[in-house]
Amino acid sequence: MKLGIRGKIYCGLISIVLLTGLMIAVPVRFMVERVLSQESLNKGISMALTLAARSQDIILEMDFLYLKEMMDKAIQSSNDISYSFILNQQGQVLSHTFSNGFPVELKTVNPIPDGQPSSVRFIDTGKELIYDIAAPVLICEMRLGTVHIGLSKTRINHTINDLLWTIAVLIGCAVLIASLTGAGFANQIIQRVQKLHQASEQVLKGNLNVFAAPPLKTRLLALDGLS
Repeated sequence: MKLGIRGKIYCGLISIVLLTGLMIAVPVRFMVERVLSQESLNKGISMALTLAARSQDIILEMDFLYLKEMMDKAIQSSNDISYSFILNQQGQVLSHTFSNGFPVELKTVNPIPDGQPSSVRFIDTGKELIYDIAAPVLICEMRLGTVHIGLSKTRINHTINDLLWTIAVLIGCAVLIASLTGAGFANQIIQRVQKLHQASEQVLKGNLNVFAAPPLKTRLLALDGLS
């Protein structure tokens, strides 16, 4: 199926807009994902280190009620944090924020090597993607326990998808504007082509008094405007 002049103009303008939109959307998507992920990780590591520092005296005093209250407040301060829990030296759970019981497999999912201030491990819980951030609770180089914070990668992806939808809507508006612009441009070209076609038919019939160009006065005015 061959496209007419109008269809070719439409396809050309829309193709240019779509290609430009894709060239913008793809790098923006990866850039935003990298920036948001790094920013969230930095925030999660900072929160884990803060909890570890605040937990020192509480663990020594064995005030687990206050420990739970402190962890709940930390979780409520950020929508990106899915869970938090604290282990003692023996790997036993001192406190956690899970409402349906503690998943025991998380105890060993992200051990901290000796000498490191924190550790980050990317895990898939089956329900969402999580960055598990661990920080040691230390007193005079002696480890009392380990703080774990779960940073939701799935929620970061939702934020990125919302941004992509916004870009898609903007591209759709640009396509609509390009279509309206193309309609006016195509009409002008089609009218001129039709005049040329009608003039050529008249010439073939022997009528040589046919003019397809604008009147001489109009052309002179146009030339004066360019000079």
